[in-house]
Amino acid sequence: MDSDNREPAGQAPASVKVVATTLAAYYIDDNSLNPCCWVNVYGPPGDTVYCDLTGGELIVPPPDNLYDGDGTSYGTGTYKATFDINGGGVAFVVRAPYSLALNDISKLFSIVVTAKDPSGGPTATGNPSFQKYTDANPYNHPNKHLVGYNFTTGAAADGIAPCCVYVKADSNKWKIVTVTVDGSATIFPTKSQTRDVELEEDGTAVIVIVDKTAEIVNVNVSLPHSPGTDALGPFQVSFVDPAKVQASAA
Repeated sequence: MDSDNREPAGQAPASVKVVATTLAAYYIDDNSLNPCCWVNVYGPPGDTVYCDLTGGELIVPPPDNLYDGDGTSYGTGTYKATFDINGGGVAFVVRAPYSLALNDISKLFSIVVTAKDPSGGPTATGNPSFQKYTDANPYNHPNKHLVGYNFTTGAAADGIAPCCVYVKADSNKWKIVTVTVDGSATIFPTKSQTRDVELEEDGTAVIVIVDKTAEIVNVNVSLPHSPGTDALGPFQVSFVDPAKVQASAA
């Protein structure tokens, strides 16, 4: 890492830590959803970190609001960023295009994010993973109007890094999905534990959940304006304490 902050003689260099969410859906450019895994990297204040992927996936640097995974791709090359004065603040998302899906699309596709010191210092890894959407109506019931969903888990418990839920309904005429969470988690940007999220024109919605407590959170999603009893869950997402994440030595 590039830094004027040096460890005293005889002491090991400060560790680098990576926290990455998992289980995002593959990115398909045919709807309003931009599923992604969120990556946070922690390290010595002021140092510069170099982040690489195993290949083929897309890094998207964070603009002002990256919670729905939208944004211009940085590409597949090394992503360079600098830790803030608190030893954090390096964040980006990773999208996996559908073209990277395995022959058996139902299998989980895992990658490696490596954060490293080019001068031979500490290195850490994280493992975002990707999969297909879950069919919310596998038997094609006529009164079921939620047709697919996906969610990520394993976000840093810092009140910023999100676990995201991606929902597909068969029409936007149902207007909203209603979401509830428990524990200390809240739904961005309302900071409440229950929220109505508007469906996009194509019937999709992104639900953003944040937490400052390391815990497992139960999530419920319903389609209150449909004629049936459409509901998803409860399913669980987790938030982890970055301070307890162990850096992996290269």
